[in-house]
Amino acid sequence: LNGFSHKQWHNFRGEGQFNSRRYSAIGLDTDRLQNEHFVHSYFRVRWLGDGSVRCGAGAKQYAFDEEEFDALDLAGRWMEKPRLNLHRPARFGFGFWRKPEDFDSREGKPLWAWWISVPAWFPGIVMLAIGMTLHKRTTQTKGTA
Repeated sequence: LNGFSHKQWHNFRGEGQFNSRRYSAIGLDTDRLQNEHFVHSYFRVRWLGDGSVRCGAGAKQYAFDEEEFDALDLAGRWMEKPRLNLHRPARFGFGFWRKPEDFDSREGKPLWAWWISVPAWFPGIVMLAIGMTLHKRTTQTKGTA
């Protein structure tokens, strides 16, 4: 969390997950040489602005003259107007895809991709359940000692 203050981190977790009118993303990009090409891999968590959160990854291939090589790059966008066409049908916000998003396949040759979509409230409920379970175990352990 270098560069993020405590307040910014809470704003990112809270506002980013539940904001239904803005697009935010955070991720990591890596490039590597393979034969006569660059292979660009990306890992993303995206808040799309439609009430869902997508987590995914993929890779695409570029010729040497098409893309600048960057071994490791942090990627992110924060609370932008949702101008990307990333809509995919997901019943109640849940979905799984094994093809690149349209936004990720504009350039280069897509090699592989996978995306999981959940409603924006789902990660918060899962974290709450894990926290309650861990708290319950800790208090039970202290009571038996």
